[in-house]
Parts: sequence; structure tokens; C-alpha cells
Amino acid sequence: MKTSKPIDRLLNILTYRRQHESEGEREFSEIYFKDFKTLKNEEGETLAYIYDNHNKKAKTNILWSAHIDTMHNSTPELITQEVFLDTFGTAFVDQASDCLGADDGAGVFLMLEMIDANVEGTYIFHRGEERGGWGSSQIAELHADYIKQFTHAVAFDRRGTTSIITHQRGGRCASDELGHALIKLFGKDFQLDTTGIYTDTAEYAHLVPECLNISIGYQSEHTSAETLDTAHVLRMRDTILAYDWKRQALPVVRKPE
Repeated sequence: MKTSKPIDRLLNILTYRRQHESEGEREFSEIYFKDFKTLKNEEGETLAYIYDNHNKKAKTNILWSAHIDTMHNSTPELITQEVFLDTFGTAFVDQASDCLGADDGAGVFLMLEMIDANVEGTYIFHRGEERGGWGSSQIAELHADYIKQFTHAVAFDRRGTTSIITHQRGGRCASDELGHALIKLFGKDFQLDTTGIYTDTAEYAHLVPECLNISIGYQSEHTSAETLDTAHVLRMRDTILAYDWKRQALPVVRKPE
């Protein structure tokens, strides 16, 4: 679904309650990923939706990553919720909702905007990240050869507005050289952050040289107090769309392990 203004698409995405295996997730995926390719497990379940816009002549092969599911654990029969936007551009929901779902609706939004703008790379929309990496852990096992082709796995799934996550699960997953290159791109407000815990790209650290996570603007995730700095997301969008990804290669320093 493409709307006339980016903010309208962002708010529409946040209205969906996308708990894993819920009606909200199914309806959302039918609307936004209907024509995408899929990676499946041996039971035929969809682990992730894929959109490929990789130019084989490009110097790097980037896997852009986000996850579809949210922590809407109550009233699973509800498909949508009301989302509010204050005068400062902060999105939020009322206390009756489980969460806003900007974790990781904001990342999903950004990647859909990148697809529309023909930004170089392959896009993976994971299922079940909030269920312990249900989709990505199976992909790493069942589709390892597919994942090995990528030089970078870049997730937009970190709270706040300043983190370039270089470590997950207590170990390094991306080089400082890559982190500094992204700080140069996104601005001096960003900084290297070694305190990452987990997102889907952690599952690929033994397959892909550079696996990281970037702040996408949400706070207080997994609670009804969750908010999203929509101005941050839109700035990220504008910066990424203005960058020539086909001509300028990101550093590849770390060795998969």
C-alpha cells in the first residue's frame, strides 16, 4: 500500500497489531508483501518476505533487515488500533494498547520507502523476531547459502536515535570502520554502540561479514508507553534516499565467525 505522503504510510503501518501468527499480521502481510518472494521452512511456513533490488555490478551486496511482528499479546482478534501524533511529531497509543509497534514498524516503513525509491540492495522482512528470532534462526540454518552471498546485513531495529550497534549477544558483529562510515552518512549525533542484545541480523554473524543494527527512533518498546520520533524516521529516509548506494561501497572489514 502506497500513500501520498510518507507520514501517512508510517502511521498506517503502526495501526496494525502484528503479533506473530495473528490476524493483524496476516492482513498486514497480504497488503504490503503480496507480490514479494518468500523464504520458507521445511513445513512450508513463511519465515521472511524478500524483495531483491541488487545490482550484480555493485561493490557490496547489502541485506536490509526489519521484522514484521510486534508485542501485541492481548486481544489477538483485534487487527488495528488507533495511533496518535502530537505536535512534536511523536507517535503514541493509549494505555489500553499493548504497544505502538514502532518496534519494528518503523523499520518496515523505512525499507518500503527505500524499495519505492529503487535503493540498491536486497530487503528481508522477518517473521517472529519477537519470538526469539523464529524466522531468522531457521533461515540461518536452512538457507545459509543464500545468506552467505551478502557482505552486509543492516537492521533498522534499535531503540533511540543515536546508536550504530556493532555488538550483539556479547560479541562483535560489525566493524568500527563500517560504523564510522555510517556515522559520516547519518550525522554526528550517531555513535558506535557495543550494548546491542539481539535482532535478526545477529543470526547471520557467522555467515555475513558486517551485521549491525541502527536506531530507528522508538522508545519504551513492548509497552503501552512506547513512542516513535517520526521526524527521526523521516530524516533517515531522506538521507538514505539521497545517497548513491550503487557507486559508493561500505567498508567490509570483519570476518564472519
